[in-house]
Amino acid sequence: MSGCFAGRGVAGSGQRSDALTACPESDTGMVREPHPRGSRTVRDLFPEPHRCGTKHPFRPLVCTRKSAFLSFNPFFIRAKTVLSQKIYIPGMKQIILLCLLPLLAVACGKKTSAQYVTLDGEITGGANDTVLLLGNDRLYDRIDTFVLKEGKFSATLDIDTFVEATLLFPDGTTYPLFMGKGDKIHLKGSAGRLSRLEVSGNPANEQLTAFYRMLTDSAAVILSPADEQRAAENFIKKNPASFACIPLLREYFIRQPNPDCLRIERLINSLTGELKDRPYIERLYKQAQECEKAQTGKPAPYFRLRDSEGNSVIRSDYRDQFLLVHFWASWDTLSRSSNAMYRRLYKQIKRQKQFSLLGISLDTDKNRWKETLKTDTLQWKQVCDFGGWNGEAARQFAILRLPANVLINPQGVIVAKNMDERAIEAKLKEAEQQQKQKKQQ
Repeated sequence: MSGCFAGRGVAGSGQRSDALTACPESDTGMVREPHPRGSRTVRDLFPEPHRCGTKHPFRPLVCTRKSAFLSFNPFFIRAKTVLSQKIYIPGMKQIILLCLLPLLAVACGKKTSAQYVTLDGEITGGANDTVLLLGNDRLYDRIDTFVLKEGKFSATLDIDTFVEATLLFPDGTTYPLFMGKGDKIHLKGSAGRLSRLEVSGNPANEQLTAFYRMLTDSAAVILSPADEQRAAENFIKKNPASFACIPLLREYFIRQPNPDCLRIERLINSLTGELKDRPYIERLYKQAQECEKAQTGKPAPYFRLRDSEGNSVIRSDYRDQFLLVHFWASWDTLSRSSNAMYRRLYKQIKRQKQFSLLGISLDTDKNRWKETLKTDTLQWKQVCDFGGWNGEAARQFAILRLPANVLINPQGVIVAKNMDERAIEAKLKEAEQQQKQKKQQ
């Protein structure tokens, strides 16, 4: 009686299979007996079942020589046979096809220059320094660093889809940038006006450039913030499918001290086309809602973060105190410059029981964060969740630019935002007077 053998071992493992399981025949064809878990047969490698004595899409090879040994790449199918036992294996065409599959996979995975983004810039008057590229959404959630040499830089980025990012220059100036697979983006400008760059390479960048140029050329006098906001609103209404609407919504509406949430929602709802289905819209909705929740007069959101020693820090740790929350990052030039102001303020704050200072970093690199704490001598409590702009605290407090600060009163209500040194000192005096009044009572 002829039979069919199944080797114990996983195909591709390279393990020799000496134990074989016979597959007895019946009148209705061959029935394979159960084999141990993890064992594989020649039949397991192909979609059609092997039938002894029936036609099969693969040509059989009959081996009748005692102790014959067969080995086929790439699966390393190995088996021993005994006299007069038949082993059915695929034909030569199928073997060649299987051998070519790995090569085809490698060829398909190899990217061409059309699948990368090339970025080059020329900044007149720019010094030798670094430029950061910050991802604005989950499709590009990373930070890239470019070297600026004599005002020039270039880079090649592996980007599979259309994304939005932000250029961060050494002086703290930011500029929105859109990139898509195969784009060749060029930007130029002057070190004195980094917020008004000339960017080409795709329609979104060119439309945004045209808007900023219009603001500059539309009048002999400098436009007021209200005029610029109206111009941005008109652009959004006239170009509801343009990706340039995203940074304009963020800059002129969401990042305002007291954003008009209803107005923001109306403008977002007016957007059309592919833009409507992008993750930017969802993020803008959330930013608008977070801005509304974090406005002055609203209860401060709850937070739980880890300090530099790994200890948990929560909002209730500062119960019955004024809490000044300072948002910063080691990679932000303006933040590093403002640390000198907070060092001066801390000398006054640490003498008061009614006032505390807490630093929340938007860093993503733990080692760099800890090194900066030592370098800048930041001796007050410091916490970080290493989530960057997507960190929990940054989202809850609607932090959209750095450095930033939020003052929370002893009742847990936000009473001020983004105060300068004089305003903070005035609050310190107010807290000191309240403390004296309590002692007198």
